Amino acid sequence: MSEPPAAGLPEFLDDLPLPALVCTREGVALAVNQAFTEWTGQTPGNQREPLPVHPDDGESWARLLERAQEPGGVAGAELRLRAASGAYRWCRVRGRLHSPVGPPTLLLVTVQDVNDLKEAGEQLRLMQEASGLGGWSLDVAAGQLTMMPETLRQLELTETPLPLTAFLERVHEEDREEVRATFAQAAESASPQTLRVEHRFLRGDGRKVWLEHHLRAEGNVSHPAARLLGTVSDSTARKEAELRLTLLARAGETLAQNLDVDETLQRLTRLTVPVLADWCAVYLLRPDGTLHPQAYTHRDPERGRVAEAYLTAFPQRIDDMGAVSRVYRENVPVLLPRITDEMLGALPISEEQRRLLRAFGFGSSLLVPLAVRGQVVGTLSLALYQAGRSFSEGDVPFVQELARRAALALENARLYEQARGRGADLEARVAERTAELAARTQALEAFAELSRDLSAQQDPAALVGRAQDILVGLLPQGVSTYYELDAGRWRLQSSRGTFRNPAVRPVLELGLPRGETPNVDRPFDTGLPFYQEHYDPGTTPAAAAQLQDIGATATLPVLVGGEPRGVLVVGTHEVRPWAAPERVLLETTARALGLALERADALRELQRERVFLSGVLRSLSEGIVACDASGRLTLFNESTAELHGLPLAPLPPERWAEHYGLYHPDGSRHMRMEEVPLYRAWRGEQVRDVEMVVRPREGESRLVLSVGGPVLGEGGQTLGAVVAMRDVTERYQAEAALREANENLRRSNQELEQFAYVASHDLQTPLRAVTSFAGLLQKRYGERLDARGHTYLSHIVQGGERMKRLVDDLLAFSRVHTQQRPPQPVDSANTLREVVELLGPELEASGGWVTSGPLPWVQADEGQLSRLLVNLIGNALKYRRPEVPPRVHVTAQPEGSLWRFAVADNGVGIDARYHEQVFVPFQRLHAQDDIEGTGLGLAVSRKIVERHGGQLWLESVPGQGSTFFLTLPGAEREVS
Repeated sequence: MSEPPAAGLPEFLDDLPLPALVCTREGVALAVNQAFTEWTGQTPGNQREPLPVHPDDGESWARLLERAQEPGGVAGAELRLRAASGAYRWCRVRGRLHSPVGPPTLLLVTVQDVNDLKEAGEQLRLMQEASGLGGWSLDVAAGQLTMMPETLRQLELTETPLPLTAFLERVHEEDREEVRATFAQAAESASPQTLRVEHRFLRGDGRKVWLEHHLRAEGNVSHPAARLLGTVSDSTARKEAELRLTLLARAGETLAQNLDVDETLQRLTRLTVPVLADWCAVYLLRPDGTLHPQAYTHRDPERGRVAEAYLTAFPQRIDDMGAVSRVYRENVPVLLPRITDEMLGALPISEEQRRLLRAFGFGSSLLVPLAVRGQVVGTLSLALYQAGRSFSEGDVPFVQELARRAALALENARLYEQARGRGADLEARVAERTAELAARTQALEAFAELSRDLSAQQDPAALVGRAQDILVGLLPQGVSTYYELDAGRWRLQSSRGTFRNPAVRPVLELGLPRGETPNVDRPFDTGLPFYQEHYDPGTTPAAAAQLQDIGATATLPVLVGGEPRGVLVVGTHEVRPWAAPERVLLETTARALGLALERADALRELQRERVFLSGVLRSLSEGIVACDASGRLTLFNESTAELHGLPLAPLPPERWAEHYGLYHPDGSRHMRMEEVPLYRAWRGEQVRDVEMVVRPREGESRLVLSVGGPVLGEGGQTLGAVVAMRDVTERYQAEAALREANENLRRSNQELEQFAYVASHDLQTPLRAVTSFAGLLQKRYGERLDARGHTYLSHIVQGGERMKRLVDDLLAFSRVHTQQRPPQPVDSANTLREVVELLGPELEASGGWVTSGPLPWVQADEGQLSRLLVNLIGNALKYRRPEVPPRVHVTAQPEGSLWRFAVADNGVGIDARYHEQVFVPFQRLHAQDDIEGTGLGLAVSRKIVERHGGQLWLESVPGQGSTFFLTLPGAEREVS
């Protein structure tokens, strides 16, 4: 078929933000946009190639093309496409009919890269699958329930979001109202609180399971219940365990209430079906050697009739090869987790027998002996036929306990029959057995409630006490103590039951020594229970005298987080064996107590963290704002609310800037959504020092700096974002004022330096005139002047010369900045030699000399460095001690990137009070007539050093000399 023209299509495609192409109905590309070219690496010359689809996804691509060509159709699929890197990446591909002119004859296809999202989703799915914990969210207004992938897998559902009404239809009708009420309570709550609800649910595969939800509203006081968030877990195993415990309790009660064998066993089978099995039968031995089904019940009446026909036609004999007979003969349980048709076909039975068995529909079977005091009295048979259900090794102990109770009830019935002929003694024995069974039933009923009590309680003392109540209720005249280690002693934390000897408790409250109490030390050290059927008081030496009345004990470690927390002790006043079911019950209680304590510790730690974080947020002067993974605002601390003048509102990102008055730093334009710091952090960006203006509805605008980033979970998934905002309005204003003041000061100093330079330069001419005319006056008219005239003339000449020196120094002081040269590498040793030559006459006249150590190359203005050394060495020569030849020594040593010079002399020295005064312009410590000078030499020297980025200071001892220290930047030695 001919291909339609593609003129004009590239311009249209380039307007699309995603990679896109226009193709024929067969999938041949006619035009692609720039984004598609960059993503795939294909060039315009390769446009007529097919879409680079993974070979395994070719059929999906073909189906998409077909669906897209249907009238009004828009087709989509997730395919793997080859990217520019050469690797295949998952993409969401959508196609629809399109044509610029006339009827649609082409397909417009867009491509969205979802590879990273798909990989992240897969990682999240694996984590949830490993933990068995699912999650969901409910849009309260829309009534739409959105479930996470693990939740869909748990519930065997495919549709999400799902209307809440559709979800509730799958909830068991007896639980539906409670679920609806709990969701409504969470949505209507004024303050967020976590609620719990448990219910039965019909999964998508038809299997009924128990689900446990923990949910809370997402909102606050002013905007409650925008959305409900929840976690869901499959609690079927726990509920089945509770139901089985309840079944045991009810079975015990039923068996204890009636001594009629037939009626009692029939009630037992009806209790077992359908809670535990779909079929239950109790076989008892008859005198003719057959095992007769004394009582049986089936969930399905039709299958029950098939079973009845089978049992009538094929009675079980004690010597048969069948499982019922084998269990009776060998006193062992038989477990068949899965019964297949092949297994039935291999049995050595008649075809009619095999046909009835197949009609019965066995799927899984468990048979256990009914035995009392080691003697087998019958067989208990259970079977399942529903798909997805089967017996396992974990079911065997429970069914054995149920069988033991049934056997005990049979024994009681027989004893009762015998008692009618033997008198009151046998009646007492029956009553005793009945009381024992009732006590066990009561204890098991309490234990069935223990898991619920422990999950609702957080106080450790209450948790321990509740567990002890259960155990003491199990044992007639039983007692229980619980110890934890403290400072090398076992401290009694809780006690239940009454000791016959009232002196026991006071002794135990004093504590038991660690390492000297085997009855408590052993389970703590080994992590294993320690049973004494005949209690030895020597295992508790500190209370041996008081514990003589104790007959038997069981001490069990309580493990929290895998580590021993304490020891739970259970005792009786009579010597007794600890039967296997009792040991299971005791150890299960200890494990449940440890888990409950661990959960209580975690909840307390979580509460402490929440209180601490809340206090931190309140104490911060910076504003803290956060959003969740969906972009809804979830956190404002008090500083944020004060900054905006508004409370937290769960708004979407597109409304943040307008609602909270977020502007660009110039304060004139609203920020766009993608410019808002929190939005940038939510999109995965690390935000650093972003300026923006906050204009509250009341009050002045504030300039803030924002810092933040995304909040990531342990698996790297984005949980939300957080941003901290600091109000820098006053700081910026102060910095602006400081910059203005510095600029004014700089300009003023520049003007003063310029003035000093001009003034000193302009004073040179009149000074030269004064000194010149004074000289002429001396030469021409000197012989006419008397002594006083010569004195006056001498004062004029000396004053002019001092004035000239002052002007020269003032000119040098101003030229430090006005006539400076760029610093360059200078050999300071060579500069020192030149200075010594320059000062040669003064050194010769004073009898002094200058020495030095190795001197470095420095980065300096060579002329100013020379003047600096002239000033320092000249001062050493000028301020020398009488009759003491001046000595000057110059050294240097590295100090980081600088060199620290020391110019030491043996002169008169300077008192510490004047160490700073000597660097002030025109400050002199000696009279002009004593030592010549202008008071500007050291001021010029400090200014030169500071201009080079260094410092100048001195250390001195009056009468011994002074050392001037200065720092200059180092330089690489030049090689010519």
